[in-house]
Parts: sequence; C-alpha cells; structure tokens
Amino acid sequence: MAIEDELGEAPSALVSIFCLLAVERLLNVYEAFAKRFSMPYQGLKIIVEKAYDVVLDSDIADLNSLRFSVEDLVPDTEEYSDVLADQAQCTVICMVYALEYVSESDFSMVEYVSQKLEESIDIIGYEGGDDTRILTRGK
Repeated sequence: MAIEDELGEAPSALVSIFCLLAVERLLNVYEAFAKRFSMPYQGLKIIVEKAYDVVLDSDIADLNSLRFSVEDLVPDTEEYSDVLADQAQCTVICMVYALEYVSESDFSMVEYVSQKLEESIDIIGYEGGDDTRILTRGK
C-alpha cells in the first residue's frame, strides 16, 4: 500500500506537512547544486519554512507569493548540464507540487510530491550522481 493511500483519510494539515517534509528531505540536494554553481540557496529553505507557517497558522495570504517565488528557483537543465541540476530541479518542482496541495488540497499533488522525491533519488543511481552522500543530513 502506497503512502498516498494511507494519507487519503488524513487531515489536510497533516498531508501538507508530509509534502513539506518530502521537500525538506531534498534541501541538501538543492544546496549542493547552488553551491556548485555559486548561487544563493537559502531562498528555497525560507520558502519551506514559510510554507510550514501557512499550514500551521491556516493563513494562506502568503501562499501566492510563495508559489511565484519558488517557480523562479527551478534550474533550467538545458543551462546546467549536471546531474545535480536534474536533482535540484526535482527538489523545486516537488515544492511547487507541495504548495499546490497546500493551496488547493488537490490530492493528486501528494502523488506527484512522492514521485519527485523518488525521481531525485533515482537520478543518483541511474545517472551516476557524483556524491551518493548528498541525501544524507550531515554530509
């Protein structure tokens, strides 16, 4: 049974937190990408923290600005020919899906969040990610 099935009856706030935790798990990937290409990386982390605030405070006023902000962070994999760019793109798109769930409670977004998490991990194995430690917390 998939996690999405288990979450089907859960309160919306719990499902939102699950989605945000998936993104949070991939923040190391985005940080590594940003450092490699000398880009700021705190923006995505801040967006994740603000999204938690939206969920926990039930205040969706900032949600649209978060959605616009996160879309600006999606790396163009045509511009960066690097496995980390692919993984970082998965991370940001995962956040887009998470925010979509928080905003619309569209349960299909939960499946998309899970798929992006899996895809980012698969890239390490299938495309020969250069550092398999990237997904561990202490690096």
